[in-house]
Amino acid sequence: CPHASPRLASPPTASRGPWVMGCSSSAVDSSSTAEVFLPLRHAESKLLQSLPEVQAVDTVIEFQGQKVSIHSLELPAMSSNSGGSPSSAPLLFLPGYGTGAAIWLGLWKYWRSQGLVQRPLIAVDLLGMFLSSRLPWNPGVDVTKAEAWFAESLAAWCRARNLLHFDLLGHSLGATVAVALLERLS
Repeated sequence: CPHASPRLASPPTASRGPWVMGCSSSAVDSSSTAEVFLPLRHAESKLLQSLPEVQAVDTVIEFQGQKVSIHSLELPAMSSNSGGSPSSAPLLFLPGYGTGAAIWLGLWKYWRSQGLVQRPLIAVDLLGMFLSSRLPWNPGVDVTKAEAWFAESLAAWCRARNLLHFDLLGHSLGATVAVALLERLS
């Protein structure tokens, strides 16, 4: 939307999806903006059928003076049959560029089927990707600005979710964001 200012579309609902950043022009309204996410929601719901315990969560945060939504997939802790207690600290997964939280579902399904991981698992769609809000953004070639944008939005998400203790697993861009996030939260 090159000549329009960003605005926040309608709030998240089961049928409309997350808060969506759209364009404030007469040609685009909140319902058409939310429709952009329908194919992604549909694809995610099909993937979630293989692991029905996973919940899709859209958390609204304040970031750079705007309300935005960060989407996550969350698998609760598995009860322990061996008498030990599962770790209460979640393992937070950050996908690489061009992938979303659902990329981790196959791994989660395998780990759970083998009893390898009992702790809560959370995968996050980074801001601007898949089912998280999309803000106008142009860091140019400044790596520091790009890193800060992702890490600061994720830090705001952690604060909104009251996630004080967790372990991180990042792939590709997700690993870079993980390091930048830890630097900000330390």
